[in-house]
Amino acid sequence: MIVEERQYSILPRNKAAFWQNYRDVGLPVQTRFLPAPIGFFFVDIGLTATFVHMWAYNSYAHRDTCREALDGCKEWCDYVVTAHSFIERIDIRILKTLDTEYALLNRKPLNI
Repeated sequence: MIVEERQYSILPRNKAAFWQNYRDVGLPVQTRFLPAPIGFFFVDIGLTATFVHMWAYNSYAHRDTCREALDGCKEWCDYVVTAHSFIERIDIRILKTLDTEYALLNRKPLNI
């Protein structure tokens, strides 16, 4: 299993507008193509205009298949253009589990 962690540095005073746009427009499209997200977070201490979300995949191939399908969706491409007007920087990390039994405690198995 791998976990994709995406961090978006949001332009000043745009946090609420970014979240509303993502929640109302982006997320409904994403969830048609990606597995259930692990969660969505705003940094509370540190760089507070940072939005973080995480997605678990069974493998890099699983991620590639999901992301290719998403990137081929016109609704998603239209959303991305709007979303980028709120974003200053994007950082993406892939986290690899050491032990799948303890990777996502108290979480239901992935539904793929």
